[in-house]
Amino acid sequence: MLAESLLGSRGIAQASLRRGGARHLSLVELGPADCRYPYGGDSEGEVVTYCGHPRQSGSSYCTPHFELSRNPKLLASPVLSIDWLRAIGAI
Repeated sequence: MLAESLLGSRGIAQASLRRGGARHLSLVELGPADCRYPYGGDSEGEVVTYCGHPRQSGSSYCTPHFELSRNPKLLASPVLSIDWLRAIGAI
């Protein structure tokens, strides 16, 4: 699977995203300790929701999304795989 090969040693983060999935909360539903990783909003009028899992200390994101957003290998590679989108809970 593409996500496993890109994440390598970060397999725990990838597994956490796949197992739990996003809660898809609206902005007004988010609590102060909820992950603010956004989903949607790519096209005009598309609703934006947020992960909503407990965020890690000192970050706006849960641990899997924090690691996902900070992995330079992922940032350098385009994400075009349906497996990858499922792994991060986007679909």
